[in-house]
Amino acid sequence: MLPFISLFIFLRALVPQSDSPSFEVASVKLNQSGAGSWLVDCGTGMGVAGPGRCRATNAPLARLIANAYDIPVWAVYSHISGLPSWAGTERFDIEGKSGNLTASNTELQTMMRNLLKDRFKLMIHEDTKEEAGYALVAARGGPKLRPIGERKINGPVACGGQMTNALVFCLSGRLNQPIVDRTGITGRHDFNITLEALPLGGDILTGPAVSDMLQEQFGLRLQSQKVPMRFLVIDHVEKPSEN
Repeated sequence: MLPFISLFIFLRALVPQSDSPSFEVASVKLNQSGAGSWLVDCGTGMGVAGPGRCRATNAPLARLIANAYDIPVWAVYSHISGLPSWAGTERFDIEGKSGNLTASNTELQTMMRNLLKDRFKLMIHEDTKEEAGYALVAARGGPKLRPIGERKINGPVACGGQMTNALVFCLSGRLNQPIVDRTGITGRHDFNITLEALPLGGDILTGPAVSDMLQEQFGLRLQSQKVPMRFLVIDHVEKPSEN
């Protein structure tokens, strides 16, 4: 009996074992609406998809990969190489539902990565290079953390969310520069920024001006420095078969 047990353990060790979370239910469909706008909500803190879910509407594969691997919108095509032409033109609707309604943003992004690997046969490798950018850090006096729903927001929300990674994602997209989170803040708080405080364009969108706004609203600031930036290289990807 012992040799049999030993053989079983040996053979099991040869099979890849993974505790990586995956969606309990997921669907992938081609979107042929011809619409220009797209949406990906998975790990951004925007809350469109609902707890424990990821949703993509009319999204090209390039945007899905960027969201799942924390590549900012402005860097999609400069920091992801090896994409086939259809990755920027064909659009997809994706619904992913986790069995865990309290899944963290990081866990949801991991689930989306696993979905891309399973349905799109995505294989990638990563490289890291330093670029000029900013670190989001606590300002003098410390962060001003507000519970969700406590503040009355006047006017439309430009971006932000409930987690610091959503705030970093928002700021990086507006400044078109890499930003890393070095606040040390955990948990969910109100990090929403109004359109009045962070307009769509104009001279106000400079690092120092945005840093002043962050210090006033959240007790945070942007510190100019070299920051590590991730680059993705696509080794293999396929068009998915629909459900």
